[in-house]
Amino acid sequence: MEKELFRKTEDVLRRYKTLVAEVENIKLSIESMEREYKGCSSITYEEKAAPTNKFSSIVENEIIIRETQIRKLQEELSYKQIEIKKVENALEPLSEREFKIINLRYFKRIKSWNAIGEILGLTGDYCRYLNSDIIERISRIIFIEKYI
Repeated sequence: MEKELFRKTEDVLRRYKTLVAEVENIKLSIESMEREYKGCSSITYEEKAAPTNKFSSIVENEIIIRETQIRKLQEELSYKQIEIKKVENALEPLSEREFKIINLRYFKRIKSWNAIGEILGLTGDYCRYLNSDIIERISRIIFIEKYI
């Protein structure tokens, strides 16, 4: 397995918890933005009719800006949800011990292989060896397009 793909896979695993939090916050932002302008309407008598089809309503302009912002957030949300789902799909076929290694190393961020080995009743070197194999299998699922 090439080093770059190995590092990318590790990076995705390290960012997993952050991605989950970001998805929830994006959902909250979208909900908040939608609530702010739902039912928003206003008539002002200062506006003058113009012979063109161009509108210059402050409310309409604000709604267009909000819709654009919401659309961008929804695109970002979709991208992050796909990334999360890919990680979850890759973790699904792991054995309990393999998942524990990934959980301790990348989600709980325990840096020492000896500490991970101690928790699991294995040697640190064996955990590191297993991790290499696990990362390769996870990589084949997450980055399937690179293997086709």
